[in-house]
Amino acid sequence: MNSSEALKQYVGAYLTAFPDLNLSIEDLIAEGDKVIWRFKSSGHQNGPFLGMPPTGKTGNITGIVIFRLENSRIVEGWVNIDVLGLLQQVGMIPMLG
Repeated sequence: MNSSEALKQYVGAYLTAFPDLNLSIEDLIAEGDKVIWRFKSSGHQNGPFLGMPPTGKTGNITGIVIFRLENSRIVEGWVNIDVLGLLQQVGMIPMLG
């Protein structure tokens, strides 16, 4: 992501798909111009997600987000989450093995 507007759109897509999304802070670390947030999240897929209709199933994932700040504003962000695991949990792709 290269702007706070892109971050808003990214989060907005997840909130549309998982309107009861619950995020928890596992770690929050700031150093220099970077903030690192490690989180857990869960919610029911009651809205469209990646072009697929709602399944009503629960998805639980963990992730890490790194933000770069300038003048106390987010100017860049990097997100790492287990999208494959999430898609398997909500039944969009079959579980492997």
